[in-house]
Amino acid sequence: FIQAEDKRFYFHCGVDLFSVIGAAVQNAKAGRTVRGASTITMQLVKIIDAQQNPNAVNGGFSKKLKDVFNAFRLEARLTKNQILELYLNNVPFGLNVEGVTSAARSFYGCDLCDLSLEEQKCLAVVPRRPSLYNPVLNPRECALRAQVPLEVAEKAELYSYPFLLPHYVEYLKKSDKLVQKKSYITTIDLGLQQRAEEFLRTAMEQAQGARISNGAVLVLNNQNGDILTW
Repeated sequence: FIQAEDKRFYFHCGVDLFSVIGAAVQNAKAGRTVRGASTITMQLVKIIDAQQNPNAVNGGFSKKLKDVFNAFRLEARLTKNQILELYLNNVPFGLNVEGVTSAARSFYGCDLCDLSLEEQKCLAVVPRRPSLYNPVLNPRECALRAQVPLEVAEKAELYSYPFLLPHYVEYLKKSDKLVQKKSYITTIDLGLQQRAEEFLRTAMEQAQGARISNGAVLVLNNQNGDILTW
């Protein structure tokens, strides 16, 4: 990611003047913006600002000056490795995917530590232009940018996360149990839930001749009323 986004990350104080000058010259020659000069620190500043002010208007010279100032502030308060970790855990990849761990799971269906070097390179180029370099959407463009074989990018496919207990989840969403809560710990026994689903599926297959098309299983702990299976 440092190679793809900010080669002098460990040598600047939040703003890379060499990159700024290079981008200015290149953009002036092209007559339009063809290259940016945002460092990893500046990108992290933008991510934090977007999270804290989701409705804020982006762009403008004053906004860029503010980003530069906040980049200096981050560099003064955090170590380089802390900045890099925050960036990697929050960087957007498009398709509602944020952070490298989520990207590894979403695009290659594995844990981050199980990615090959070529797959890591594919992910590293995506944040620059998520709509263009995403390996799921544009494997050829991703492979060219990452300088890896095309088949590495073509291996990527959007991972489908399992949606367990849909009826129970909908019940919780409509109840007051989740009001002003970011998370809720259930009493579901997942092993028992899976066995109940298999039991119900078998029962429904056996009941096809009786014109039965729906069924339900609800298992409670009689001692305290905990829901074990829904």
